[in-house]
Amino acid sequence: MRLALKFVIVFFLMLGLMIPIIAIHGTIAEREEYRAAAIANVAATSAGKQAVLGPVLVVPYVEMVEQEVVDAQGSRKVLRERAGTWTFFPDTLQIDGTLAPGTRKRGLYRVPVYELTMHARAAINARIPADTTRPRKIGRPYVALGVSDVRGFVGTPSLKVDGRTLPLVAGFGARPLGGVHARLAEPRAGDTLKLDVAFDGVIGGTEAVAIVPIARDNRFALQSTWPDPIFGGDFLPRTRTVDAKGFKAHWEISSLATRAQTAYLAATDAATLL
Repeated sequence: MRLALKFVIVFFLMLGLMIPIIAIHGTIAEREEYRAAAIANVAATSAGKQAVLGPVLVVPYVEMVEQEVVDAQGSRKVLRERAGTWTFFPDTLQIDGTLAPGTRKRGLYRVPVYELTMHARAAINARIPADTTRPRKIGRPYVALGVSDVRGFVGTPSLKVDGRTLPLVAGFGARPLGGVHARLAEPRAGDTLKLDVAFDGVIGGTEAVAIVPIARDNRFALQSTWPDPIFGGDFLPRTRTVDAKGFKAHWEISSLATRAQTAYLAATDAATLL
């Protein structure tokens, strides 16, 4: 009898201890929901997390291809136009950026925001294919830079190719990606394009910023007065200093160590039959 009573007492003691623990977990979950709502509100009214990709060179083309069709007359081959693009990645990509941190208050929560002042320099060497086995028309190439949330652009960015400033157009070109692009003169089959590309702009965002190592050789340098950075992603900085005055960080990434180019092509490579 006494043993049963002890079990009952222990059971109610454990139950009494679990009630405040459950309440604490509920409060934590509720606060996390409020914080997520605050971040979403700031991102919706300004710009969200940013990812920067490029610059890359994209060359559109339309070629004639044979396609087998089956109809009431039987099976036969017809010529169709197929639209596609060639993408050329930079040999080298150097990005220098300065992050100016800030906060936006939503209720009890302070949401971290920033403005990234960046200068990107890329060297692109591209040889336009000269395939004589099928008729092909080459369109006007464009240099494109991807930005995940274009609402973050502060002012008008600048893009120069071989020292000449080109007018920027919204969008990543023919791809359903956010960003900007600038058209170049139409090349001929077999031409070699050697481009020195420079991009300057200010991009605002919320919480986090990412830079895609899309070139063969990537070198990134970021600095900020933010004293408590969190370095994430697939690559940590090769060197970094963090103190009360802020941080400085440098990355050196080879295309041999990343699948960025493969992932880009898998997500965007598509030829369309017209």
